[in-house]
Amino acid sequence: MNNHYLNINHLLLSLLFVVTSCNAQVKTDLTNENTNQQTPIKGDQPKIVQTQGVTSGNITCELQDRDGNLWFSTSGEGVYRFDGKAFTNFTTKDGLCDNYTSTIIQVKSGIS
Repeated sequence: MNNHYLNINHLLLSLLFVVTSCNAQVKTDLTNENTNQQTPIKGDQPKIVQTQGVTSGNITCELQDRDGNLWFSTSGEGVYRFDGKAFTNFTTKDGLCDNYTSTIIQVKSGIS
């Protein structure tokens, strides 16, 4: 008799678990209308635009440094740094060995 009540308790607990776990799931509407919407940039968030000096448009590597700056190496136009407000272009005039760069890495002392 005692075993019978134990089986009923297990059955009820299992049923309760299944019912509550199914009710906790959220139904998501994934129609094409909702998934293809674009949200415009508002406020003073920076917008990335093509600068006058960028002609090839070939970015070969990207890096975000410890300070949050974004660095982009290019094939022919040196390296660009974006500090959240403006782009700065570094070329052979600033000490690069070549304007064709393929990789950017961050070392302990800075960017290399």
